[in-house]
Amino acid sequence: SLSKLSEVKKVHFVGYPGEFAHDEKVKVCQLSEASTSLPKFLYLFSLLYKVVFQVIQLLFTLLFWVGNSEIILVQNPPSIPVLAIVGVVSWLRGIQVIIDWHNLGFTIMSVKYGKRNPLVLVSRIYERVFSHVGHQHICVTNAMKTWLVENFKLPPSKITVLYDKAGTKFYQRSLLEK
Repeated sequence: SLSKLSEVKKVHFVGYPGEFAHDEKVKVCQLSEASTSLPKFLYLFSLLYKVVFQVIQLLFTLLFWVGNSEIILVQNPPSIPVLAIVGVVSWLRGIQVIIDWHNLGFTIMSVKYGKRNPLVLVSRIYERVFSHVGHQHICVTNAMKTWLVENFKLPPSKITVLYDKAGTKFYQRSLLEK
C-alpha cells in the first residue's frame, strides 16, 4: 500500500494498465496483454500462447528491469504462470517472495469450467506446489489462513492475516451528509 512507501526508497510496480499506484517512489512497468483472435475450437492453443507470452514477458521484466530488488510481493491470483516465474527469479537472484492471497486461482477457474474440469485440477495442483515459493504469505481472513495451512500445507508461522480496513479518507457519513 502507498502508506508504507515512506519507509521504502524505491518500488517497482509490474502490472497491467489501470492497476498502478501513483507516487514518485514507484517506478512502473506496464505489461502487455497477449492478444489472440482464434476461433473458439482453438481455445487451448490460445491459452497456451498467452501463458508462453506471459512467461517470457515476466521473466525478462523481473530479471532485467526490476533486477536488484530485495522483495517481490505478488498478488494471487493470477497464479499461472506468475508463481513459477517469481520462484525462478527468487532462486536466481536470492529475492524474498511474499504472496498476497486475494483468492485462489483454481476456484475462480472452477466457476467457469466446473470443479472437475482437468484444467481446474491441474491449476489447483500448480497453485499448491508453487505456493511454497513464498517466504511469507499475506491474507485478509483467518479462514483463508486456515485453508492455506490445511490444504497447501503452508506453515502457519509464515502466514500473516492483515484485515482489510478502509483508509482514513473513508468514513461513515452522518445523516446530514446523506
